Amino acid sequence: MISLWKYYIKNIEQRPLLTKALTGVVFSYFGDFICQKVIEKSEFNHVRSKVFCSYGLVEAVIGGHFWLNFLEKFFGSKRTLRNALIKTTVDVGLFAPFDLLLFITWTNRLENSTQSLREKITKDYLVTYMDSLVFYIPTSVICFYNISSKYRVPFLCASSLVWDIFMSFATHNSLKSV
Repeated sequence: MISLWKYYIKNIEQRPLLTKALTGVVFSYFGDFICQKVIEKSEFNHVRSKVFCSYGLVEAVIGGHFWLNFLEKFFGSKRTLRNALIKTTVDVGLFAPFDLLLFITWTNRLENSTQSLREKITKDYLVTYMDSLVFYIPTSVICFYNISSKYRVPFLCASSLVWDIFMSFATHNSLKSV
């Protein structure tokens, strides 16, 4: 296991974009798999999983690479509580709303959902965003305060496994009826 971790870290350093993208895909797959098989107890839907994983790739690249690097450059790399709170506020206030809207649009369109995009956004956007704050505010503070920038994507992907399960469920169920 230690040699696998060393191999992973070597790839984060040598091929950061590709490694982060694949990390996003792997954790998205496990989140969707757990949702489908354990939570929903349904037949595994490969198309749904491919769509979910493709978004995991996009999110890991946009959010995990470019956005986190932007936060580091704009606000600095010091791991102070003040800096962590500022980055968290900007992250959940600016990036998270955009990310959620992109996710809902992505999954709705690529899965050819029978529910209109407008209807899905109207029903689930606000409740999902509020739930994301409960999860991501403490996760982001921990990340920005305790985790060096090199390890943030694997930390966020691993901690987001729970969130991925929730989002897989939320995408295919109305949260207002749950």
